Amino acid sequence: EDTESDEHEVSKNATFYYDITHLFSLLHAVAVQELRLDDNLENLIDYNVHDDECNPPIDLSQAFRNMQDTKGHAREFDEHAVALFAGKQCSMRAAVRQVTGHFSQNNWRVYCSSMKLGVIGGVNQSEREILGMARDRPYLVQSWLIQYLA
Repeated sequence: EDTESDEHEVSKNATFYYDITHLFSLLHAVAVQELRLDDNLENLIDYNVHDDECNPPIDLSQAFRNMQDTKGHAREFDEHAVALFAGKQCSMRAAVRQVTGHFSQNNWRVYCSSMKLGVIGGVNQSEREILGMARDRPYLVQSWLIQYLA
C-alpha cells in the first residue's frame, strides 16, 4: 500500500511540475508576443529543442559582423529613442509601436511568423480559443497560474 501511495505522490508531483512549466512557458510566449505586437496565435508552437522552427540556428560570425556594420545606426537609433521618450511615460507596447513604425504591417507579420515562439507542451485548442478572445493575454495566463497555485 505504501508503494501505491508513493507512486501516486510521484505522479501528482510530476503533473504539477509539468503544468507549472507549461503555464510559465505560455506566459513567456504571450508576453513576448505582446512586446513585439504579434497577435497571431499560429506563431505559438510546441517547443522542441531540436526544431529549427522554434529554436533557429544562428551564425554567430554573421551576427557579430552585422552588429559591427550597424554600430553607427544603433547609436542613432538609441539617440532617437531617448529623444522620443525622454521624460515621458508610455506603455511598452506604445514604445515598440513607435520604434517599429517604419516596418509595414506585412513585413512585421512575416518577421513574427519566421520567429515562432515555442511553448513547452504546446498550446491546446481550448487555450487557443480563450487566448483568441483575450484583450490582455499575459494577464490571462498569469491569472491561470495564480488560479492553479491557489
